[in-house]
Amino acid sequence: MIRLVVETLSEHPEEGNRMLNFIKNFRADEDGAVTVDWVVLTAAIVGLGIAVLATVRDGATNLADEIGVELQDMDPAV
Repeated sequence: MIRLVVETLSEHPEEGNRMLNFIKNFRADEDGAVTVDWVVLTAAIVGLGIAVLATVRDGATNLADEIGVELQDMDPAV
């Protein structure tokens, strides 16, 4: 594989320059790293939201049930 690349570069030097420029630009480009950072941060926020929901769900359901019972037991003002 390396030999094929070396032979191609020696036969077509202008392609070698383009390939080197491509490699240099690829190494300097940080768009992919930023995208990965955003994906990881978004996944962490979603995971945190799910954890909070799982923790609060039972308490919120119980509170809502208690409020409903209290409202049903009240006599409406006439």
